[in-house]
Amino acid sequence: MARTVADCALFRNVLAGPATRDPASMRPAVRIPADLEGMQRPARRLQHRAGGRPVDPEIRTRTRAAVEALRAGGVLVAEVEIGWRLDEIKRALWAHFGRGDVAGILALDSRCPGVITPHTLAFARRGMAADPTPDSAAGKNLEAVIQEQLDSVIARFNAFALPTLGATAFAAGEDYVETQLVVNGVALDHFSDASLTPAFNICSAHPVLSVPSNRASNGVPTGVQVVADPDDDVTAFRVAMAIEQTAGAGFGTGRPPVLAIEDAQAVSPEGPR
Repeated sequence: MARTVADCALFRNVLAGPATRDPASMRPAVRIPADLEGMQRPARRLQHRAGGRPVDPEIRTRTRAAVEALRAGGVLVAEVEIGWRLDEIKRALWAHFGRGDVAGILALDSRCPGVITPHTLAFARRGMAADPTPDSAAGKNLEAVIQEQLDSVIARFNAFALPTLGATAFAAGEDYVETQLVVNGVALDHFSDASLTPAFNICSAHPVLSVPSNRASNGVPTGVQVVADPDDDVTAFRVAMAIEQTAGAGFGTGRPPVLAIEDAQAVSPEGPR
């Protein structure tokens, strides 16, 4: 996390590079240049329906504004959609991370009750109940399908942008254990389904930056994530810088959020609250 794209580039240059204890680290180190302006390469916008997630109309509007600002600056833009399905992404992630991580969470809760946050514990128990023995081989096959779907789209362009979150806000103090987050009239199965980032935990060779796309009407920042070709960090930073200087330029105004409880919708067995 950083205040600006330039600050993030500085941090990335310090953090990234060859590591003797990590054979998978990038060799040689690729530095992000100080001058990130003058973007010459085409960028694309990924349609907000990717993965089957509902997106709040304000988020859709802010994402479109960010992309149109790039178009106005001379960037070639096309609208596309990846055939990702949320249920497949969740199954792949569960097969990859779920078993070991969840076992550790439940073991810690057994030893030290009350240490694990309610939403984390509920997530672990729910996952174990739904799929107590995840099939790692099937998960790997799903990961390959998800990666192929992304490759078939991004191969024709240098980068694309899509919303970071489909929701404009989460209710403060709400752990969403007994309630559901509602996005654009749709009650989500889990509040994390509002995030459009998990697919890139699977397609992790692609650099991804999330930058402000301005603010929603409630004053809460909205975001656009920029995704580039595998290991092409420089392009991701260039596109992010262009968005920061146009659509997200008003983010630093310091206007405090004004968030009414109805702006972060949730439903409980007793109805909306």
